[in-house]
Amino acid sequence: MPDSSPIHGRLIRVACIVLGALVLAAAYGPAMVGHIKFALNPYVINDDARQQIWPMLEYRGETAFAHDEIARYYLDCLPVGYQAVYRLTSVWWDPRDVSKLLPYAMWLATLAGVATASRRLSGGFGAWFSVALCLGAGVVLERCTGGLPRGFGFPILAWMAAALVYGRADLLLALTACAGAFYPVTGVIGGAMSMLLLVLPGRDRGQAATWSWRRRGATLALVGALAVLGVWPAMQGTKAYGRAIGPHDLTAFPEAGPGGRYDFGDYPPYPGYAHDALAAWTTTLMSPGRSWGPLTPWLRAEHRGVSVAGAMLTAITLLAGSGVILRARDQSEMRRLLTLALASAGCHIVADVLAPKLFLPNRYALYPVAILAMVLVPAGILAVSRLAARHLHRPVFGYVCASCLTLLTLAGVGAAGDTQGGYRIGIDQHHALYPFLASLPDTSVIAGWPTGAINNVPYFTGRRILLSYETHQAFHVRYTLDMRQRMEALLAALTSTDPQAARDMAQRFGVTHVIVEREYLIRRPAYFKPFDGMMNAVLPLKPDQPKPALLTRPGSVVYRQHDLFVVDLAAWNAAEQPAATRGEEARAVSVVQSPPPDDIAPMPGIGRQTTSH
Repeated sequence: MPDSSPIHGRLIRVACIVLGALVLAAAYGPAMVGHIKFALNPYVINDDARQQIWPMLEYRGETAFAHDEIARYYLDCLPVGYQAVYRLTSVWWDPRDVSKLLPYAMWLATLAGVATASRRLSGGFGAWFSVALCLGAGVVLERCTGGLPRGFGFPILAWMAAALVYGRADLLLALTACAGAFYPVTGVIGGAMSMLLLVLPGRDRGQAATWSWRRRGATLALVGALAVLGVWPAMQGTKAYGRAIGPHDLTAFPEAGPGGRYDFGDYPPYPGYAHDALAAWTTTLMSPGRSWGPLTPWLRAEHRGVSVAGAMLTAITLLAGSGVILRARDQSEMRRLLTLALASAGCHIVADVLAPKLFLPNRYALYPVAILAMVLVPAGILAVSRLAARHLHRPVFGYVCASCLTLLTLAGVGAAGDTQGGYRIGIDQHHALYPFLASLPDTSVIAGWPTGAINNVPYFTGRRILLSYETHQAFHVRYTLDMRQRMEALLAALTSTDPQAARDMAQRFGVTHVIVEREYLIRRPAYFKPFDGMMNAVLPLKPDQPKPALLTRPGSVVYRQHDLFVVDLAAWNAAEQPAATRGEEARAVSVVQSPPPDDIAPMPGIGRQTTSH
C-alpha cells in the first residue's frame, strides 16, 4: 500500500494554518474591522494626508493648485516612485480614495515580509507569532495609514529582512536600488545592509558566497547609482526652496528648534540611538490600542512606580535576547539578520552627524527596530524554549514554555490591534463650511487660523489656502521664510484695526476669503516659535478694545455657522466703513461676546483636532 504519511502531514499543516488564521482573525479581526470602517468614512482622515495628498489632485486634471506654491513644494519634495503610484492610479481614482486603499496593501506586504523572514528563522509557529505581533503593533498600521511615503518604510524593510534571512543578495540589492524612489530612509538603510552583507565571511553571505571582491564592489556601485537616481528628482526639486535648515540655524529659524513646529526627537539636538531604539522597541511590543480586557489597563498602570506590563516586557526582552545570541552562534540566517540592527545604528549616527542631509535620525531606528522586534522576539523565545526542553529531556516542556511566553507577550504586554490607527482627524459631516468653500471659484485663496478649520480646506474642498498648521513646515530656508511672512500677514489681518493689513494680505498673497473662528480670537491660541510672542501682544481680544478692521463690515460675511463665519475680501474692501448703528455694532461686537462654539465637531470615537505641536 502507498505510504499515506505525507498526505497526513500535509493535512495536519493545512489544519494548523487554518486554525492559526482563525485565532488571529478572532483576536485581531474586530480592530481591523473598526479600522476599515474609519477608512470608509469620507469625513475621517489621516492627519498628514492634509499636507501631502491634496497636491496630487492635479493628477486628476484639477487646476486649482496649478500655481500654488504650497502644493508645488510638496510635489517637489515627494519621492518620484511614490508620485508615480498616484499618477498611475489617478487615471481611474481620486488620490484621496487611493490614500485610503494603499495603506492596506502596504500593511499586507509588511505582514507577508515579516512572516517570510520569521518562518525561515523559527518555523511555522514563529511565523504565526510574528504575524500576531505585527497585527497587534499599532505603529505599523499607523505609519501605513494615509498612503504617505513613510508607509512604504515597513513593507520595504520587512522584505529586506526576509532577503537577509534567506541570503538573497539579489533581492536585497534590488530593493535597495528602488527604495529611495519611495521612501529614501529605507534606501540608506538598504545600502548599509548591502555593504555589511557583502563583507561578511563567505559562509554568511548566502547567495553572494562565491562573489569576488571585484563583483561585490561593482554591484554596490551600480546599486548605489540607481538608488541616487531614485532620489535625484526630489533632491533637485527642493533646491528651489533654499538650503535645508540644520542644527546651526536654530537661532535664525526657531520654527525648527525646541518650542517650534516639531515634537521632541524631530528637532536638534536629537536623542541618541539608544533612546530612539528603545522607544521603537517598546512602542512595537507594548503598543497602545484595543485592550484585551479589563486586566490590560491594570497591567499597564503603574503600581508604586512600576508597570507590570513594563516589567514583563523587560523580562521578555532579556529572555528573547539570550535566545537570539544562542541562535546567532550557529545560524548564519540570524547573523545576516543582525546586520539590520548594525545598519540601523550606523545610519542613525551618520544622520545625526550630517543632519539634516539624511532626514530625521529617529526614522533610522523606528522602522528597522520594529521589524527586528517582530522577528527576533519569536525566534529568541522559541530558541530558549527548545534549549530548556533539551536540557530537561522533556520535549513537551518546550511546547508549554513557548506557548506561555507567546501568550504573555501578546496578551500581557501587547494590544489587540488599533481601531483608529492613523485616523485621528474627523469632521462633522453636517458642517456646511466645506461644501460652501468648494463652491467658490477655483481661483479662490482662503485664509484662516492655521490650527482651525483651514487645516481641512485643501483636502475637502480642493481650494488653495494661505497657510495651515499642517503645511507650515520648517525644513527649507526659503519656504520657511515664506510661511513666516504669510503667518505675520494673517495675524495682522485678523487683529489689526487698520484696514490696510487685510488689504496687504489680499494683494501680496491673493487671498480672497477669510475664515474667522471666534475661539481663536477670544483665547490665546497655541502655536509655535517665533509666533507665540507676536500673539501674546495682540490676543486674546477684549470686549472693550477697538475691533479688528476685518470684523467691522458685517455686510461682507458670505457664510455664517455658529461663531464661525467667512468674510469675502472683495466685498469687504468695496464696502465703506459702516456707521456704528446699534444693530451693526451688535453684529460686529458679537465676535468677542458670544459663547464659545464647537466649530468642528469631532466624529464619534475621533479626537478633536489638536492645536499642539
